[in-house]
Amino acid sequence: MTPPSSRYEGIGEARPHLGVFEGVTSIAGCGSALDGQGVRLEPDPLEVARGNQYRFDQVVRGVREVYEAWLAKREAESASSAQAPGRVRLDATVYLRDDWPEEDLFERAKQAVDDSGFHDAVAGCGTIEAMRAP
Repeated sequence: MTPPSSRYEGIGEARPHLGVFEGVTSIAGCGSALDGQGVRLEPDPLEVARGNQYRFDQVVRGVREVYEAWLAKREAESASSAQAPGRVRLDATVYLRDDWPEEDLFERAKQAVDDSGFHDAVAGCGTIEAMRAP
């Protein structure tokens, strides 16, 4: 049987990592091999992802509430050009970060509203509280 690593030998970026699981015969060995390569398994990546999505959803909800109030104040129509209600998905660059800065989370949440006038109005705001201030 051909070892699985032989499939990836032609990929230059993969080559240094092909031997990581050589000789691994158990789940514990797999964890040790990953730890040896600096891949963190604690905290649980799924828990980090869920936590980040929850935090993000909370901020997006707050931004949308401010946006709806901003529209009402401007006597605009209630139908907005924001994305339809529901989850805004995170991209892979931050989804698993357990040190996601609040500032970045907030800036990404503001992008959930597709209205340049609103973006101009809240350009200097770094928090939802700042957006709510008159």
